[in-house]
Amino acid sequence: MTADQKDQYLEQVKATLEHKREVIVSELQRIPEEILTLKHLSQESDADKLSYQTMIATYRKRYNDLQHLHPSPYFNSCLIKFDGEKDFRELYFSKFAFDQENIYSWASPISQIRFEVPGAFMVRSHGGEQGGEIIKKDQYLINDGKILFLSTESQIAARELIYQEYFSSRKTAFVLPEIVAQMEKAQDQVIRSSFGGKLVVTGPAGSGKTTLALHRVAYLLQSPETADQVSDGEVIVFVQDESTRDYFSHLLPELGIRDVEITTLAAWAKNILPLVDWTITEHETDAEASYVWAKVQGLRAQQSLEWQTDWFKLLQAVYGDYLDQAGHARLMVQKNNKQLDRLDLAVLLRAIAGIDNGFQIEKDYYSLVGKTKELKRKKGKFKADYKLMIIDEFQNYLPEHLAIFSQAVNAKIGEMVYIGDFNQRVRLGTVNNLSGIGGELPAERLVQLSKVYRNTKEILTYLKELGFDVVVPEMIKSGPRVEELILTPAEELEYVTEKLMELKEVSVGILSHNEELLKTYQQQFSQYSNVKVMSLIDSQGVEFDAVFLVGVDGELLSVNGLPVELHAEVSHIKKDLLYIALTRAMNSLYVLGRQHLYLS
Repeated sequence: MTADQKDQYLEQVKATLEHKREVIVSELQRIPEEILTLKHLSQESDADKLSYQTMIATYRKRYNDLQHLHPSPYFNSCLIKFDGEKDFRELYFSKFAFDQENIYSWASPISQIRFEVPGAFMVRSHGGEQGGEIIKKDQYLINDGKILFLSTESQIAARELIYQEYFSSRKTAFVLPEIVAQMEKAQDQVIRSSFGGKLVVTGPAGSGKTTLALHRVAYLLQSPETADQVSDGEVIVFVQDESTRDYFSHLLPELGIRDVEITTLAAWAKNILPLVDWTITEHETDAEASYVWAKVQGLRAQQSLEWQTDWFKLLQAVYGDYLDQAGHARLMVQKNNKQLDRLDLAVLLRAIAGIDNGFQIEKDYYSLVGKTKELKRKKGKFKADYKLMIIDEFQNYLPEHLAIFSQAVNAKIGEMVYIGDFNQRVRLGTVNNLSGIGGELPAERLVQLSKVYRNTKEILTYLKELGFDVVVPEMIKSGPRVEELILTPAEELEYVTEKLMELKEVSVGILSHNEELLKTYQQQFSQYSNVKVMSLIDSQGVEFDAVFLVGVDGELLSVNGLPVELHAEVSHIKKDLLYIALTRAMNSLYVLGRQHLYLS
């Protein structure tokens, strides 16, 4: 196309976009009126109250979907002609469907054509095969109703850039549309694979494995192929900590997922175990490695466990022969403080599963009560029987934890999706190979990602030079060079303070293995809304535009005073923690401390 033709085409596309946004606004204005009408009808009819409530819930979901759709109505469009039809159709593909404007959800069977080149296509679904011809295909990046990127290709012309506005990858509002729009055909096929059994997604930090798994959830819940097999209330997602839970709770609605349970092992266990006023301790210091390892050995020596009301006696029976004097004293401290750790949860959950014939979970449910048949929310105990379970960072769970989780999944049609990376293990005794998930895993159910989307060429090259086993893809974004400086603690704090003046508009992570140093930084930058200060282990699962690894010293990777069998394991975990910290940076990485970083 000539420059004038490109301008003309862009104006046509803008007009189409504006029209569709206006129709969406009109629908957003209409839906509240419909909901109000249904509420009035519900009050007038006791017999149909439940039906009206269901319709209201459907309208509210549609309203939420359209609210998300309005800023970015679609990311692909295809001009096609189906076999046997005379007329052409322009189909648009997006995060959500809007039928009256030919906008289809990415989860619909027809949306698979967006990965095909112009020409003949064939789409397979449970309804059979449907063929046709793609005449033209466009790709967009739209944010707040503004076209930031537009390309087109057709049967007679190769792909051509029509318009591209400069934008920074640092703007978080663009992240999800880009991920959905740039999904590769192979990833889309994984997402659409048959339902049931085990599915494992592994890959290095920044490879998009978690995103892929969450799209799997969205697909299963929204696709006409599978929506009748699993519902939101039958899905559970296990995450590592509360910060990741908060992150997922904001991300999932962008994919149309609103009623899925997102939880941690500790929170889930609290809902099952009949214990009062107890807490979970997540923190494991180097000094506690021998204690933790002894408890692992005690747990694995037990073939069966019987529940006892006195949970401390049960733990003593399991660990007793494996703890030394200091270990027994540490267990008594736990008793006095009413503290449990991840090993204790494995013991108690295994034991209680035997008496309850499965895990009993407290859940909310709705019931029609009284003469007016009002819909009231109640609480009750139900057997855990999930249709879909997602386990994020599965390499950080004990094999016993994974076995416990599997008992809560529907044995006939349930699916377990494991997401993780064996190079990011941060706990002792956790699974270190695929045998840890138990059972057979067909080759087609193991997805191994290798392409890294998060980090720059400079960051990955730095990791490779340090000695980490990473691949630096040929086609990868570039960024600033990694800054590695030898500084005193005072100079380090001053340097970070100065740099933050340049990084006001982006997300920043300040990470360290030194807890006292972290307290200093938390106090110094508590008023900075874009800055998060956290330990290396807490940084797993999050990402920042810029990362400062501070307080680098000899203690970062050193392992002292541990038995031979533990030394290698703890050393491996420390290197994994360092890898995690360095790969949190999407654009800029600063490594600061009293010595240069190196792997022993």
